[in-house]
Amino acid sequence: MRTPVRVAAAAVVVALAAGCSVGPASDRAAREGVVPAGNDGTGGGDSPEGDDAGGTGGGTIPEPTDSPEPTEAPEPPPEPAPATGTATVAERLPAGADASCCLVALPDGSVLTGSADGGVIQRVTAEGTVTPVGTVNGATALLGLAVEPGFDPSDSGWLYLSYAQGSSARVARLTYYGANDPGEQLGSATDALVTGIPLGSGRDGGALGFGPDGMLYVGTGDAGVAAQATDPESYAGKILRMQPDGRVPADNPQEGSLVYASGHGDVTGFAFDALDRLWAVDAGGADGVELNSIAPGGDYAAMPPVHTWPEPFTPGTLAFTAGSLWLPAAGDPGLWRVPLNGTELTADPQLLLADEGLTAPSAAQPGPDGDGGLWLLDGGTGDLLRTDVS
Repeated sequence: MRTPVRVAAAAVVVALAAGCSVGPASDRAAREGVVPAGNDGTGGGDSPEGDDAGGTGGGTIPEPTDSPEPTEAPEPPPEPAPATGTATVAERLPAGADASCCLVALPDGSVLTGSADGGVIQRVTAEGTVTPVGTVNGATALLGLAVEPGFDPSDSGWLYLSYAQGSSARVARLTYYGANDPGEQLGSATDALVTGIPLGSGRDGGALGFGPDGMLYVGTGDAGVAAQATDPESYAGKILRMQPDGRVPADNPQEGSLVYASGHGDVTGFAFDALDRLWAVDAGGADGVELNSIAPGGDYAAMPPVHTWPEPFTPGTLAFTAGSLWLPAAGDPGLWRVPLNGTELTADPQLLLADEGLTAPSAAQPGPDGDGGLWLLDGGTGDLLRTDVS
């Protein structure tokens, strides 16, 4: 039975760059205190020693100095989102790849998409030009896709994936070579960060993305075994948090563990709001599809969700823009608008775009124009919809 306690997510203060959730440069890991991840990933590199602390010595009275500038008052919290809003399809780009699962918006206005039934990745420009990027070796199904903070599609960088390989899933990164010919832009060697994530019963999770703190977050499913979601030794039914190279951040809830939150059934998407609070959608909730405000160390088998959709549908990834969360929905195709008021909702979610002929909306990402723009991926056709939202 769920305990009637509502937990608010912790906030972290970091800058965001246009197009995707980003944080500090990817070499931040070398400057953080970390402990080994204890998994099969490679990651590593010793952290550099910190600077010596300097002292002023004693015995001399310093000259008076000007008073320090007063500390700026914190910015007021954002206004609650209006109870109702709008979503209008501004443009539809036929990307030409069905069974698409994953979407990453890039700073130059293009996007990367991935195939759900294999490891094929392609790039779609803002003008609708589609070019192949490459294929992930050994991937039987792609579950999630992300790029490192500060990613430049014209240069080299890390491409992050969660994908099925046989009976389990893994999180890995590959080098992306932007200057290579189309179809040859993925490195052949995968750097495995986490392996052995349980799969099964269609509850496989796969949400993947960087937070505003520069850390990589991963959502998993319980593989149809609810007990695994609360087992601290299992990666099933969890939200994991790690350094970009797979190591455990020193400030994770449990020392030496990648587990950030537990007790989930099937985490298909998450997003950070204007105050950098983490929200997650769980397709395997006890009473339907759940929306949770995530607190570090929280056990969501024992906490009530912020909202539950009791009617069955297949949720996609989660996005935040224009003061609201946006959740693609397959089954009864459309786009849910979830207006936020802190860690509560202004009003019940609103289903939009139900009359736009969508087949299986699977992913959403804020567009390069900031608030008011959203990329929506129709997983059934592979079409990309540039959508204006409010």
